[in-house]
Amino acid sequence: ETAGQVIGLRITGFAEEAPADVFDVRKGDILVSINGQKVKSRADAVRIAQSLKDVKIVTVVIDRRGNLVTYRVDAQDPRNRRKVRYFEGFGG
Repeated sequence: ETAGQVIGLRITGFAEEAPADVFDVRKGDILVSINGQKVKSRADAVRIAQSLKDVKIVTVVIDRRGNLVTYRVDAQDPRNRRKVRYFEGFGG
């Protein structure tokens, strides 16, 4: 946080193939961190997301209208694998 403003990556939309509930991140949210690593740019998000391949639990912190919200997803659970795989490929 800098002078009362959260630093992060504002989500402006999703690719068509993105699951509707990717970590429950919504348009307008600000992605603050992934697994404890701060996200300040799209490049940060891509670098961090690509490092998730062997991670069991993925933790995403977002700022939703001034409220910090934390989501934890078991990346090894087959029901979540598509979400995590999409997120890993975030950089294209």
